[in-house]
Amino acid sequence: MSDPSVPSRCCTPPARDAARDAPAAPAPAARPIPAGAVREPEGMVLLPGGDFLMGTGDREGFAGDGEGPVRAVRLDPFRIDACAVTTDQFAGFVAATGYRTDAERLSWSYVFAGFLPAARRHRAARPGRTPWWCAVGGAVWDRPEGPGSTLDGRGDHPVVHVSWDDSAAYAA
Repeated sequence: MSDPSVPSRCCTPPARDAARDAPAAPAPAARPIPAGAVREPEGMVLLPGGDFLMGTGDREGFAGDGEGPVRAVRLDPFRIDACAVTTDQFAGFVAATGYRTDAERLSWSYVFAGFLPAARRHRAARPGRTPWWCAVGGAVWDRPEGPGSTLDGRGDHPVVHVSWDDSAAYAA
């Protein structure tokens, strides 16, 4: 996360149809995984990895964020959860470890403007290039729209306001 007064460098809508303008990427060849070769941890799947083209040649992309240029990338096989981590699962992790997310340490996060009441939405700082995001003080994983919001009825929803570092801590 960055300072809400500094314009964001991500999530900018394309100025033109990126899918139409992107070079066609060959589909990676599927590599069959022998049945019984690996016993997967519960809820995880093994993806075979492979080669693909990552990035964009669109001038609206942000090279500093790794969005461009288009380049060939090879991924080794890896495991991934079949479903997103829920707020209930993340709450269990926090209860067991005392972990504090980056948003909690920073005391704010971005919230999609459409999720906020009008009064909060209108007074929130917004990045110039991504005005659909609002900087909200106190928006963290267990208060997704900021102070006064709760997880009531959202235990099975994907956890939000977690950074890459928070995700890595959860995975470890």
